Amino acid sequence: AGAATAGDARVRHALRRAMIARIATVSASGGPLIMPLYFEVLDGRIYMNNAATSPTVRNIAAHPHVLVLLQARDGDVVRVRGTARYLRDAATMRRVTRASLPKYVLRPRALWFWLRNLSRMSARSQYTRERTDTGMIEVTPESYAVGSA
Repeated sequence: AGAATAGDARVRHALRRAMIARIATVSASGGPLIMPLYFEVLDGRIYMNNAATSPTVRNIAAHPHVLVLLQARDGDVVRVRGTARYLRDAATMRRVTRASLPKYVLRPRALWFWLRNLSRMSARSQYTRERTDTGMIEVTPESYAVGSA
């Protein structure tokens, strides 16, 4: 994999077009964990929803240095090394959620899925609203590398 910058076209393409980020963390005992999560990029940082009780969040508390893997269907694998922290800031969560709507909700296939599963979505929305352990992982990138899968 070759070094790259945030301005590299391949990095920008992956950040814009990839649908899933795979975040690699290390547990307090040194064990690795890779978790696929939906993500959004705002102000140069990568955000992912996650519960405060998740193994990924526990690992970040123990070791904040992470690796995020991104790949658009038609692009190279992009590796983002960075430092992560867990946020429960409501204003940031709202900003990230609003920014993610075009990517995950307002796409033709996503709209079709939402309409087809509308009866289930009400229960899911209520479950999400009632959760008290919801927050976001924020990754501040430190370096980028690009290579093929």
